[in-house]
Amino acid sequence: MVNPALPFNNERAQWYWVDGETLGIHWNDGQENQYLLSFLRNHCPCALCKEDQKNPLAMHKKTPGQPKQLKALEIQPVGRYAVQVTWNDGHRTGIYTYARLKEMPPLDQQR
Repeated sequence: MVNPALPFNNERAQWYWVDGETLGIHWNDGQENQYLLSFLRNHCPCALCKEDQKNPLAMHKKTPGQPKQLKALEIQPVGRYAVQVTWNDGHRTGIYTYARLKEMPPLDQQR
């Protein structure tokens, strides 16, 4: 499967694919971050997922019949402050702000 196009690189961030499971961002301040797709999906900031993250028995994140390998189908900019990801499990309501992305742990702590 081909990775989706990334948001147009702007003055805040330059997006790139590390591999089929990892996204990277070069920030304008020199910081660089990489993100596992599974980590981003499991830390979705939408209201429903935030509630599920508080409840370990929640079923929203993984239900029978969902794809085994998580993929980002589309990544769209939201203004100049965030991106929205459409996942192959059908979820697409999370908006990942640049501020939130910069605060996420380094790649080696995302497993």
